[in-house]
Amino acid sequence: FGPMGDQLWEFAPPKGRPRASVTAEGWLLVAVDDIVGIMDAEGRSATLFQLPGEVFVTAPVLTTSGEIFVATERELVCIGPEFDASHRTIIR
Repeated sequence: FGPMGDQLWEFAPPKGRPRASVTAEGWLLVAVDDIVGIMDAEGRSATLFQLPGEVFVTAPVLTTSGEIFVATERELVCIGPEFDASHRTIIR
């Protein structure tokens, strides 16, 4: 929404429930189904990473060191700045 309350854009994923948090820089981190993405103030978006077979159940949280923490239905996942799905850090 803009300063006067007018709707600027809308995000409606085709499936899943979006969970979001805002970074200190003003980016919106969104977890939907098995994807974590990022959105800017104009509603432009990009996928940061995807974990096939998982479903994210919390909003992603960005740390000052650039790690993203987000929980799936079964585990807590820590994604570092150099994300590689085959070597992700998982806290069970």
